[in-house]
Amino acid sequence: MSTLYCRSDTATVNGLAACKLLDTNTTWPIGATAYDMDYGAADPAYFHAKVVKRASNGTETTIAAAGSAETTRASAGDGIQTATVSIPDTTLGATDALVVYLYAAWSSGGTDAVAAFSTAQNPGNLTAATWTIARYSETTNGDYDSTPAYANLYFGSTTYETKITGINEAGGGASTVPLFLLHPHIIAQGVRVNG
Repeated sequence: MSTLYCRSDTATVNGLAACKLLDTNTTWPIGATAYDMDYGAADPAYFHAKVVKRASNGTETTIAAAGSAETTRASAGDGIQTATVSIPDTTLGATDALVVYLYAAWSSGGTDAVAAFSTAQNPGNLTAATWTIARYSETTNGDYDSTPAYANLYFGSTTYETKITGINEAGGGASTVPLFLLHPHIIAQGVRVNG
């Protein structure tokens, strides 16, 4: 079983400009945020994942659908939240990569903001396992005038530690499994207007 950390240094894999996810962390965080333009107190915010197999031409095959490993924040607050997702036996070819999308949204299963994880090519096959996704999430209130509420995901440092544990590698690929996380250019923004 592997534990891998979202880092804030970058690489490109199968067309994704990405940050690395390895067995050690970086020391500076970045994040993705979804705005709620209704202002005032935050509505419940939702954080979830989607897991796919990505071919070298960018074609993706779903392994775990969007809405997996979902957590919620019903009011303003921040910290680590964890949830699990069941991953089936999965064969990845020599030029395939494994991609994990993390979402911050204002509705269950929504896709207002996203950051994406991707392995290097040829990571090896996966055997069935239950992954635990730990995310540093935050929800803030607006000011009822001009400041929106925010749903934030952070990653890339020990303070803002977002990681996946329980990855079960079946072998057959590279001798190590370097994973990468899409660089959202410091903040990847998603906006919800009027509900």
